Amino acid sequence: MNTIKDTFIGRLAIFEIDCFFSFSDGYSLKIIPKTEDIDLFRLKCKETSGSLSSLDWIYGVDDWGFDVAFLLSEYQLPMAYHEGCLTLIVDIILRTSNSKDADGKYLYDYNDLHGFTAIDFTGNAVDSILSPKIAIKKVNVASQCIEWLPPQVYAKIFSTTLNGTKCNLIFTVVVDRNDLSVDTTDLGKSYSVVRLEFNERQSLSMIKICWQAVCTLLAFCVGQYNITDTNIGLWDKNQSIGIAGFRSQIDCAINTEKVEGVKFQYPAFYRFQINYLGEKLGKLFELLNCENTRPILDFLPRTNSDNGVDKNKIRELCTALEVEFNYLNKETANPAVTTLVDNLKRQVKAFRKENPDILNGSTYDYIYGTLKHISLPAKEKLWRVYRKYAAIIDKETKQANRFIINNSETQTLKDIGWLVNLRNSLTHSTKFTEDEIPNAIYFRLKIAVYCSVFERSGYSLEEISDIIKRYFRYII
Repeated sequence: MNTIKDTFIGRLAIFEIDCFFSFSDGYSLKIIPKTEDIDLFRLKCKETSGSLSSLDWIYGVDDWGFDVAFLLSEYQLPMAYHEGCLTLIVDIILRTSNSKDADGKYLYDYNDLHGFTAIDFTGNAVDSILSPKIAIKKVNVASQCIEWLPPQVYAKIFSTTLNGTKCNLIFTVVVDRNDLSVDTTDLGKSYSVVRLEFNERQSLSMIKICWQAVCTLLAFCVGQYNITDTNIGLWDKNQSIGIAGFRSQIDCAINTEKVEGVKFQYPAFYRFQINYLGEKLGKLFELLNCENTRPILDFLPRTNSDNGVDKNKIRELCTALEVEFNYLNKETANPAVTTLVDNLKRQVKAFRKENPDILNGSTYDYIYGTLKHISLPAKEKLWRVYRKYAAIIDKETKQANRFIINNSETQTLKDIGWLVNLRNSLTHSTKFTEDEIPNAIYFRLKIAVYCSVFERSGYSLEEISDIIKRYFRYII
C-alpha cells in the first residue's frame, strides 16, 4: 500500500541551492533556504517568477531518508515567494528507499526517480472488478486451511496500446504475508492489482496518462466516476515484472479532489468483472482511451450517493448515444439523408458559380460547411443505436426490473422522445426517481451505450449478450 503521507519534511535542491522543505495537505510544498543563501534564493525566485512550473520535477530526501520527487502543477500561486519562503503546488509525489549497507553500497537496485517500466494501481475500485480472493484455492471449509494459488492460475495479461505505445495490461493479486511475521498477530491483506507494463522505460510524464487511462477503465467497469482513492506504485526494472504478486518499489501519489471512493460490494451487480470480459479486454482498454474512439461516460454517477437522474445526466446520456451513432455511422446512417446532403452541396456550388458576388467567399464557405452537420434528429439517432441491442437489453431488463416494461418499438420511440424533449426543455437540475421515468428508458439507453462500446471493441453480439447477462445477474 502507498506509504506517502500528506505531511512530511526534508531537504531538497532548487536553483542549485540546498534548502529545507515542508510538504503538507497532500499538495503544498514550502521551500526555505539556509540563512546565508536567502538573498541568492530571492533573486532566483524573482528570475523564474511566472514560470515556476517550468522547473518540472524537484528532487530531495525526506526526514526518513527516502528519496522523493515532486512534479509541480502548471498552476502556481501568484505570490509564491513571500518573506524567504517559496510555496509551490504539487501534482505528483514519488517516494522510494535507496538503502545502503555499512560499506555504503546500495542494498537493492538504485531508483533514480526519472523513469519507470511498469505502474501498478490498487484500491477498492480494482478489487470491485477482480476480487483478490481469486488467489485462494477453493477447498473444503471443514479443513480450515487457506492455500494460495500461484499467479499463473488466476492472473491475466492483455496486449494493448496507450498513447501510441504498446504495453501489457495485467491483472494480478498481491498478498501481504504478515502470517510469516512474528512481531504481529495480523495475517495480512490481499488486494488486486491493475498493472501496465512497457517494453521500454517511460518518462515520468507518462504517469498521469496511465492513471487517467486506468481510471477510465475502472469507471466504465464499476459504473461510477469517483475513482479517486487508487494507490499507485512504479517499477523501474530491466527485467519484466509480469504477473508477479509483489509490492512495487516506488510509491506514487497524485493530487486529486478528495471525495469518497468506490466501495467494494458483493454481489457485484451492475459492475463488469474482468473474469468475463475475455481476451478483447486489451482492445476495450485501447478504445476507451483513444482520442478518436473514446465514448462519452459523463452520465455516470460522481459519488456513491449520486443515484438520481437529473438534467445533466440526461443531456450527457443523449450526447453519449449520439456519439455512438456517429461511431457506428456505416450501420446506423440513413442513406436518404446522405443523398439529400449531397444534393444540397451541389446546389450551393452551382449557386455560388452563378452568383459569385451576391455573398462573399467566407459566407459561402460557412454555408457549405454547415451542410455536413445535417443528420437525423436526436430521437432517431438514439433509437437506431438502441434497436441494435434491443433484444439483449429487453431480455435482461424485463427480469431485473420490478415494474412491467412496455418495450415495444412504438412505446420505446415514444419514451426516447420523452427523454430527448426533457434534454431540450429543462432549465434547471430537476431530479427524477426511477419510478418517474417511463419504462426504465434511461437505464435501458445506458446499457445501449455499453453494448455499443463493446461491439466497437470487437465483441460479437453473442459475447455482448453473455456479458450483459452476467452484468445483471452476477454470474461468475
